[in-house]
Amino acid sequence: MRSYLTHATLVLPDQTLRDGALLLEEGRIAAICPETIQGHAQEISLEGDVLMPGLIDLHSDAIEREMEPRNNVRLPNLHAVLQGDRKWALAGITTMLHALTFAGEDRGRRSNSVMEELARLIHAHADDCLIENLIHCRFEMIAPDGLPYIKKLIDEHICRMVSLNNHSPGQGYFRDIERYRRYLKNTFHASEEELDRLIAEQTVPDEVAERNGQELVDYAQQADVPIASHDDEDRAKIERRHAQGIRLTEFPISLEAARTAHELGVHTIVGAPNLIRGGSHAGGVSALDLIAEGLASCICSDYAPSTLLPATLLVVEKLDMPLHDAVRLTTANPAQAARLYDRGEIRVGQRADLISIRKYSDMPMVHHLWSRGRLSLRFC
Repeated sequence: MRSYLTHATLVLPDQTLRDGALLLEEGRIAAICPETIQGHAQEISLEGDVLMPGLIDLHSDAIEREMEPRNNVRLPNLHAVLQGDRKWALAGITTMLHALTFAGEDRGRRSNSVMEELARLIHAHADDCLIENLIHCRFEMIAPDGLPYIKKLIDEHICRMVSLNNHSPGQGYFRDIERYRRYLKNTFHASEEELDRLIAEQTVPDEVAERNGQELVDYAQQADVPIASHDDEDRAKIERRHAQGIRLTEFPISLEAARTAHELGVHTIVGAPNLIRGGSHAGGVSALDLIAEGLASCICSDYAPSTLLPATLLVVEKLDMPLHDAVRLTTANPAQAARLYDRGEIRVGQRADLISIRKYSDMPMVHHLWSRGRLSLRFC
């Protein structure tokens, strides 16, 4: 099926073009604003709606809430995969990297075996989904028993990205032990005695955690899998990760960390909920401030996929940024960071992963979605 999309406001890599058109053929963009087209093509008039690349979400753990909508209330994993897929499509996401946390054994929905099963299920049901669902393995450096699971998923080309996470109390977001205690209490609803035990278990010397992390870094680099660091708090942490060859940092905690990453050419990923809420829920640096200073190159949904598209448009509004520049933060830049070079821009030869959007009550909503040139969503 060839598709001819007309009367669109096209978001191109370097400009936004009024009343543009695209020809889609064999799952790719065949022509931009062609004067004529040869042969039959299904014409779809977009009536002036914005037509842009589909969103690429490098980090989302939202599928956990599809699995467990309330604490200790589990739904079948296949339900989470297929129903969640439809939600991500409605949010305008055409490539989702599910951030699955390998946190050790007996960690509820984040247990190694649970995460491995979910990763394999997502991979096995790729053809049943509207969008492309990929796997981003988050490795808790204080729980080395997650390493064999992640290595196996890398070997089988199921894992497409990894990140180093260290949630040991006393560093990162949990430098304040009382904050960490409150987090554990809210997450696990544990007694004071159980909290003491959990904190003791999670307290791992930095050199041990770093040794575990280095093992995964070496393995991922050999397999050419992108690696991110997570919750980097200062210049020293960014410099350490850069020396390891890591070129992505997720949710830097401080302005100092973000500036160091920028100086060293490291992609900085910020969260869309931070933008929508007007600040970090955990006391970190403002995502909008980082974008305003040119320090952030990618926006991800973190835990709320529905925020990714509104966050993109909010950057336009708040910073008076050209639409095509703001769109790069959720399309082309994440594609480059994740080495997904076949998508993220409206260019001839690129995958036809596209969304058209229009505003309802001033809220941007997806009106059409194409994945590999297939019209997967259409609202009349």
